[in-house]
Parts: sequence; structure tokens; C-alpha cells
Amino acid sequence: MTNQETSYHEGPVTRIIEEFLSSHPEPGDKEWMTLIEANPEFALEIADAALLERGTRHVDESAVNEAFDQATFESTVSQAINLVHKTPSPTLQAVEAKISSVKGPKTLALAEKLGLGPRRELLSGVLAGRIQAPEKLLCMLATMFDSTVIVLAEHLRRSFFAAPAPSFKAEQGKPGIATRPMPWRDAVLSLELPSEETLRLLDFEKTT
Repeated sequence: MTNQETSYHEGPVTRIIEEFLSSHPEPGDKEWMTLIEANPEFALEIADAALLERGTRHVDESAVNEAFDQATFESTVSQAINLVHKTPSPTLQAVEAKISSVKGPKTLALAEKLGLGPRRELLSGVLAGRIQAPEKLLCMLATMFDSTVIVLAEHLRRSFFAAPAPSFKAEQGKPGIATRPMPWRDAVLSLELPSEETLRLLDFEKTT
């Protein structure tokens, strides 16, 4: 990864990733997971590097731009987390404390800084784990909270399952229980904003 800012620390993991990318110029999920399995002590850093590499990889004009697959992203994050024997609690506690401090006017200020405009309800939903953050927004939040994508994603996942189970109206009128965060697209569309603002917010789903 040339001229890129990476979220992993200098040291052994840097050399491991650099050597890996040298021999795998365009690695896929299988290659990244093999590297994580071989170096479980650096699982978080390698998983972050994998997401960063995929998000910033140069795509030739002749190449086919594939749509971002949220399911694949979640699967990659989930597998990486599962390979970490025990996520250091101080790391999760640190990001939790920073997120907990975002209240009231701070929520609006952060929403505007992220490019969400006055839509602090979207940010609040994401930070509570109720709304699924698109990869672009997740990376921006990780940077602002001085965390890693993997740690932040794990915190949001735990927040969702720790909160009282939200209900929703089923098709036949019977209440149901949400088993996963609301997709970003659904959350944006539910606001019924003007088309221009809706499209702007949906652009967060784009990775290029």
C-alpha cells in the first residue's frame, strides 16, 4: 500500500502486511483470512488493513466496478473478530467512553463534521448500534474516535444486542422483533427527505 495511511502500528505487523501485499498485489478475502489465521495476535490490525486496502485499491477504468456487498463486509469483520481469542476490554471501553460522550449538541456537531448535515438521528442510531453504518461512515467514525474499524464494529454490534429488543410492524400487522440493525438505506428512506438530500445520504453506501 503506497502512500496510504494505515491503522496498524509500526513493527512486526507492518512488515508482515508489507510482505503479504508484496506477494499478493490484489488479495481477496481468502488470502487475508489465511494471513489472520497465521498471525492471530495481529488479527485486529490485519483485518483493518484488509478493509483499508479494499476501500482504497485503485480500479482501472477498464475494470468492472462491483457494488459494495454489505453481507461480505460483515462476514469479514465477524470472522476477524472470532479469530481474536479475547478482544482487549480496555480497547472497547475506550471507544465506548468516547461514543458515550457524544450527546446533545455534540451529536449535531459530529453529524455535520461527518457530512450528515443536520441528520443527527441517523448518527445517534448508528452509535447505538440500531442503524447499520455503511463502510465509508464506519471508517470515518473509527478515525474520529481514534479507534480501529474492527473494534468500533464490535462495539456497535454489542450495543445492538445489549439494548432492549426493538420491535417493528410486520407485513400482516403483528409486531415483530428486529434481529439485526436497520440497513442504512432503509433508515435514510424512512426520513422521507427531499430527493436531493436522500440521494446525498445514500451516497455513503458508495465506496469509490
